Amino acid sequence: HASWLTSLCVLPPLPQAANALLRATGGIVAGCKDGQIQVHDSEGTVLFVLPGHTAQVSSVSVTSAGRLVSGSWDGSMRVWDLSTEKCVFQQDGFENGVTVLGMPNGSIATGSAGLQTGPSQVGEMKIRIYAPSGGGGGDGSAWTCTNTLADHKHRISELSLIDGIGFCSTSNDGTTQIRTYAGDITSTLGHEGGEWSQSVCVVPSTNDVAVAHDDGVLKLWRGGDVAQMLIHPREIWCVRSLPNGDLVTGCPQGRTTIWTRDPLRTAAPEVISTYNRKTFETRSLIAAKTGRQLDVSTLPSFEHRKAHQGTQDGEIRQFNKSGKAFTFRWDAASGAWVELGEATGSAKQEVD
Repeated sequence: HASWLTSLCVLPPLPQAANALLRATGGIVAGCKDGQIQVHDSEGTVLFVLPGHTAQVSSVSVTSAGRLVSGSWDGSMRVWDLSTEKCVFQQDGFENGVTVLGMPNGSIATGSAGLQTGPSQVGEMKIRIYAPSGGGGGDGSAWTCTNTLADHKHRISELSLIDGIGFCSTSNDGTTQIRTYAGDITSTLGHEGGEWSQSVCVVPSTNDVAVAHDDGVLKLWRGGDVAQMLIHPREIWCVRSLPNGDLVTGCPQGRTTIWTRDPLRTAAPEVISTYNRKTFETRSLIAAKTGRQLDVSTLPSFEHRKAHQGTQDGEIRQFNKSGKAFTFRWDAASGAWVELGEATGSAKQEVD
């Protein structure tokens, strides 16, 4: 690729597509940092490119009628007809980056990143719902905004469908809102001021909502409760549900992790042990260097520290001691963790 890929979606087989491979097997759409959209066959070969956006393509999706939808940091949404391989609708004027979602009722939902409203404030992020209108003769070339909502307090990161309910929106304000197809909120997951939410997806078999956070914690919500937390070494950029029910997460430094409930696909115990050890080593080192406060509930218990042996003298790690995060240093000579003191810092501090 000549440019970074910044968004992806899968195309189902499209009977109306001009390209025979897209008609037969569907394909993959990749939005790029340079503003181009690449359409691939199901094996990953580029079939054609859709130019038009003038900044990074932040989101791509497909409507129930088989139209491709794209959102960009140029502040626009575009709808593409893959039977002609051309843009048939463009809406400008969004608040910076746009995330898009094609919905089964034929509508399109969008979320915006917001505008700078002060020296260190961001505002004006909005959810909008677009419905196809008669002006285009029903060919998907005319859309009308039917609802606008300004209920998030920070950048809207991503949108995801929830079967039988509507969709959800996740935001850097720390919340994920469950919505009807019209955009109205039915429930809220998380709380304002929590860790930034970077990505969201829904597990179709259970309707569990998986929310990826910038502190490296993937929270699985069932109803209004956190059913499980999956811990990563660093921040999580994206999460997706696979057809077999597994979850895959993408993180910095090219790391991809697959999570499963199926014991037949679970990694060997030594692989899991190595992952856990390296994960908490990295998280503790970042926290110690930056003063970033970790979620104490994600730390290994101090009482179980003997199960987390250090690998080299001077290694830094944090443990949950009586509900507080304490930093320890591994002393290779004595084979023990030496307490350095209670960890301090702000949970809002960002880590490179």
